[in-house]
Amino acid sequence: MIQRAFARRAAGRGGFTIIELMLVVGLIGILSTLAIPIMIRFQLKAKVAEGRTNMAAIREAEETYFAEWGAYASALPAIPLSVGPGKEPWVLLPTDSHGFNTIGYSPEGEMYFQYGVTSDGATAYTVGARSDVDGDGAYNTWGYVKPAAGTGTGVVGPFGVCPGTGVIDPDTRVPNRFVLVGPCDAASGISAY
Repeated sequence: MIQRAFARRAAGRGGFTIIELMLVVGLIGILSTLAIPIMIRFQLKAKVAEGRTNMAAIREAEETYFAEWGAYASALPAIPLSVGPGKEPWVLLPTDSHGFNTIGYSPEGEMYFQYGVTSDGATAYTVGARSDVDGDGAYNTWGYVKPAAGTGTGVVGPFGVCPGTGVIDPDTRVPNRFVLVGPCDAASGISAY
């Protein structure tokens, strides 16, 4: 008899109680609070990867140019002239005076970063990449510094932020690193990405 009463009560129950629903809503809220910042960090890392990849391509173009002409070329920052959290098209016409045509570098599509190269005209150059992928209004500037042959000095980067003494190693946070892609200053995204 008691079993029939429980069976009837369970059969008449057609939905969830308000407590069960509130528990589910609370769990979803807790999971989203944990997951959203992690997802945003991964998105920023993916955007920054564009900068590293293109800087490596610019470095290769510079080294190829050096092998052919015996000197490195400077390249003025190309369009987009301003960067923000969205992508902008790379616009570089064949008649532009930018050095990117000289070294033979032209990416396709839209960019998060603005790129430039400063060279001493002989044996040293610095590639710079500037962005605001997180949209906080502060530029994140990354660089690659190749010092003059036989010295420990490079040239200041195209945006005036990357020193000729090298970049910061993004893994160890050690400053003054040469021939390594890294942040130009301590405020350029080490903690965020």
